[in-house]
Amino acid sequence: MANDRAGSFLIGLAVGGILGGALAVILAPRPGEEIRGELRTRGIELRERATDVADQIRERGRVAMEEQRGRLQQAIAEGKEAAAKTRSELLGRYEQAKGQEQPPTT
Repeated sequence: MANDRAGSFLIGLAVGGILGGALAVILAPRPGEEIRGELRTRGIELRERATDVADQIRERGRVAMEEQRGRLQQAIAEGKEAAAKTRSELLGRYEQAKGQEQPPTT
């Protein structure tokens, strides 16, 4: 859940940065060619930053997934162990109760 919030925040940050940068460049009193060059440069920088952020989020997700997988495997192993122990106890009780039964006399 924290990864979703962090990802949403970073996407919003990137979009806000793009819009703010574009508005600042467009509203600045400079020649068109200079503005286009600056927009191109900033676009490349933003794309690189967005790629880096996406890679970081992807890596965090992968790490979280591996941690959860490990926890799940541990829980499954513990469940199997508990089931085997309970089964053994129940079979022991059954055998003990079976041995205590006396056949009916006629």
